[in-house]
Amino acid sequence: DMKIVARRTPGMSGADLENLLNEAAIRATRRQAAAIMMEDIEGAYFDVLLGRERKGAGLMEEDRRMIAVHEAGHAIAAATVDGSKVPQKATIVPRGRALGVVLSTPKEDRKLVSRQQLLSDIVVALAGRAAELNEYGDGGVSTGAEDDLKQATNLAARMASLWSMASPSPMLSINDESSMAARQAAEERAQRIIDNAWAEALDTLKRHKDAHSALVEALLERETVEGAEIQAIVASFQSTAAAE
Repeated sequence: DMKIVARRTPGMSGADLENLLNEAAIRATRRQAAAIMMEDIEGAYFDVLLGRERKGAGLMEEDRRMIAVHEAGHAIAAATVDGSKVPQKATIVPRGRALGVVLSTPKEDRKLVSRQQLLSDIVVALAGRAAELNEYGDGGVSTGAEDDLKQATNLAARMASLWSMASPSPMLSINDESSMAARQAAEERAQRIIDNAWAEALDTLKRHKDAHSALVEALLERETVEGAEIQAIVASFQSTAAAE
């Protein structure tokens, strides 16, 4: 389905796409297939983006469940937060440095990103840690949120210093040459962005607790869940809540 391929590869150059299809052809050859299938393209996409699968990583069952809790948090937030990217796949199969991943793509291949989209990206980035906190309590959160926190912090800092998207925010671009007072004010505005996004991430995971639990079990059972099923899980519990 070339529409799905296009949706999952925004910003890729012709050379990037050629590399992707070459990797897909290698996967198809290993299967002794006569043609490249969607599973080959999707597998190649993950290989190029994150590195090859490490199915022999030897994770303890407790770690497996925590990874599922964490990734399900990202996926549920991506499926429910206004303005967020659309979840295409969630997996707890380790790849490269990542122990699990949720692949989300923009609804449209746009060159400019709105304030709402950036705020939603921060909420989704923090939702993995929010899911851990809801599941295990303050003492049970893990080190798995390192990259998420870096992403959220970087986005909030750029919103507050470069793009004048914090509130209240002067129409200024803050950089290393700005005064200490201006940089400190930008840091405080970035922290407020993070604080608000964290509160929304916690609230989102609490409101969709049942859908989150169902997705965790699906990930533990099958390791990889496609985006359509993630959306179906969320919709099923929303329908149940509405009926009650």
